[in-house]
Amino acid sequence: MVDTVRIIFPSSDGLLADLRLAEEVRAIDTGTIRYRGYLNGFFVRIYPDGTASAQGSLPSLLWGSNTVMMRHADLQTACCQLVELLGCQPERMVIKRLDVASTLSLPHPISQYLGILGPAPYLKRVWYENESVIYRNRLRSLTFYDKAKESNTIGRLLRFEVQYKRRLEARFGQTVTIASLSDTAFFYRLVHLWHDEYCAVEKVYRHAIGYFRTLTELLKELARFALTELGGERTLLPLIDDMRREFDLNRTEVHRLKKRIRDLAKSGNCGEDRELVHELDHAMKSAVADALS
Repeated sequence: MVDTVRIIFPSSDGLLADLRLAEEVRAIDTGTIRYRGYLNGFFVRIYPDGTASAQGSLPSLLWGSNTVMMRHADLQTACCQLVELLGCQPERMVIKRLDVASTLSLPHPISQYLGILGPAPYLKRVWYENESVIYRNRLRSLTFYDKAKESNTIGRLLRFEVQYKRRLEARFGQTVTIASLSDTAFFYRLVHLWHDEYCAVEKVYRHAIGYFRTLTELLKELARFALTELGGERTLLPLIDDMRREFDLNRTEVHRLKKRIRDLAKSGNCGEDRELVHELDHAMKSAVADALS
């Protein structure tokens, strides 16, 4: 599930010679020189103080693509390849950006799943119609997008990606290194944190007033719309039980009212969206199980 990483590490003597398309960059204000280039898909910078940075995709390093699920054994192999590639001990390769992602195959068009994603705590939501939903703040971002459309492939593929981009030490309670990714306990924690980020996103049940031919149909549409605005059956049914106990309401009338609310909740877009949420929840749980298998 780990995808892109950006690491800081001590530069080795032969690193510059290994770079493809290497170029020298001189700072205008100080005149200091640094170098940059590519190494097996990783973008590498070498700084005057003897440190270097590298950014790239671990699945792409291993397989040439980031669409395949990376289990822990695969991640360990990719980390070993990166260590050999950059010539540095894994404990000294400090991660400054860490992307955790999975691509989910779903039965309906991806735009329908994007439409049920509501707000998330402490994150600004940005909606790009039918293509992606992004949540972000200064420390991390969550992105849901149509992977098939992005990669020009066939299928209904939803990519969910969490990018930790600043203060990883505070987020994880430790300095995160390439060696950390090889640790089983850390990997398990990372996968569950990815799932927790998804769970924190509120799922919304969209409603629109549909066509009607009679006054009865219009009143049903209005009642269904009001039910959603008031929080749905999950909110109203406990409230009705409280009112029945407090005001000694007629049990038969309460039963009829609760049945009417359940019937309304099952009708129209509300039921369709509930099924979409169920499918998405199941796909996320399956991704966690696959990653930890």
